[in-house]
Amino acid sequence: MAELDEGLQASRGVPQVLTFGTPSVGEILAERYQLEEHIGNDSLGRQLYRGIDVILRRPVAVVLRYPGGESAKEMLAAAVAASRIVHPHLVGVYDAIDEGVRAYVVREWVDGIALRDIVAQGPLDAGRSVAIAWAVTDAVASLHGTGMAHGNVHPGTVLVAHDGRVVLTDARADDGATPETDIRAIGAILYCALTGYWPHAEAGSYSVPDGVRDSSGALQSPRQVRAGVPAHLDSLVADLLNGELPLPSAESLAGSSPPSAASTRKTWRPRRAGASTSTPSTPRRRPPCRRSRPGASSPSVSSACSCSRWPARWPRRGCWATRQRRRRPVRARRPMRARRSR
Repeated sequence: MAELDEGLQASRGVPQVLTFGTPSVGEILAERYQLEEHIGNDSLGRQLYRGIDVILRRPVAVVLRYPGGESAKEMLAAAVAASRIVHPHLVGVYDAIDEGVRAYVVREWVDGIALRDIVAQGPLDAGRSVAIAWAVTDAVASLHGTGMAHGNVHPGTVLVAHDGRVVLTDARADDGATPETDIRAIGAILYCALTGYWPHAEAGSYSVPDGVRDSSGALQSPRQVRAGVPAHLDSLVADLLNGELPLPSAESLAGSSPPSAASTRKTWRPRRAGASTSTPSTPRRRPPCRRSRPGASSPSVSSACSCSRWPARWPRRGCWATRQRRRRPVRARRPMRARRSR
């Protein structure tokens, strides 16, 4: 079942949206979207319904708020901006309508569960944590590429579908949404998946319990909270949540392909300011063969067998001396003598 965002409570406080007015189940909005089931309300007073598009016959999620007009301008603007981006890890936005007395956004229905409910049952292993955090990073990178910041990345807006797809929902278009807050929240998502806690002071207050802290109030690292967290993931979380370190861009953090927990040591960690991003383009080579061909003056690379210049991952036939040893002389068979009949 798709989950409804609870909202970041630190900067929002008391809901600023009136909650009067409840549509009836079965009502058809805009002569197209029929409401099937009321899922719940969020901390901002918005109502989430599961509905169906009566024209295309597909399930949809309908987010309503009362009233519409000027008070719904932020929600509608964020929906319009998100609808221009098609990404596998971003929830699709189908429609945004303002009727004056109410406004609603129609978006893709995700049949899954929110990350906050997953970690409530216990922290995840390193592989699943990296997969979820990378999917969020890839979605945020696509938003930043259009000049838009999400501004609402937390365990309530990260949905894991039953088919394994990770989707980021409910983008905001307020003034507090910046690329830096999105990158900081990605580190908090990884911290939450690894430990089951959410760093309130570093990423904003939320319903998930605050991260474990020492006597001075400093946030303990994931390796201090639970055993078995790889050291490179521990360092990555510490760098992203450290307010004194420069943050990488979401594009450089996401890379080109989803990493595994073992490959994050080299491929999925932020670059510090001034660090070189170039990687060696030449493959690793094996040491040259010490056996030289007949007539060679010295066993150098040029006079040695040509297989020494092959990359290590390619199949090798062996050096010249090895191939000579493999050759065996073919013995001539003795001719068969005809039997004499007695």
